[in-house]
Amino acid sequence: MANHVTSTVSFDNISEEAQNFLRTFEWADETAAIQCFYEIPVEDDILWYTENVGSKWCYFDSIDEDHMSMVSAWSPPIGFYEAIYSKIENMNSPDLHMWVQYEDEATNFIGVWGKIGECEWDECVDSEDYMEILGCTFGEEVDGDWEFNENWNDELNKWYDIEYQNFLKYSVEFFEEN
Repeated sequence: MANHVTSTVSFDNISEEAQNFLRTFEWADETAAIQCFYEIPVEDDILWYTENVGSKWCYFDSIDEDHMSMVSAWSPPIGFYEAIYSKIENMNSPDLHMWVQYEDEATNFIGVWGKIGECEWDECVDSEDYMEILGCTFGEEVDGDWEFNENWNDELNKWYDIEYQNFLKYSVEFFEEN
């Protein structure tokens, strides 16, 4: 069974046109939904998805006017994030800010991806680095039983917040230099 990667996408500086598109978006047919974000034909096969979406499959969990969540197989769908950004930006959202937080269900990795114009941010942390980066791990084996670390969600959310602030600082520097 494939590991599911959950991605949560948020938008700032999004136009009313783009909000209406997302608000009324029909996503029952996954291939048709994915096609809405690509100018090239979507092929319903693993090779096409891997090369263009970034994972072997991807589907939406929810969509509203300034957020969406999706699930993909084995890896974050970075190519799809880029396609979403391009589609929304081209809907009268030239100052679009897009931010993605993702997490592997098997806790193999966590990460973030962000974009403002030509400025991109991409950070992924593998599980062997959780203690160093987050100060905790997802869980541990205690006396032969596995126990969830109750601090995990708090520490993960702190890391997401810090990464977002770092992205915003980096974007200011990026645009000052360019």
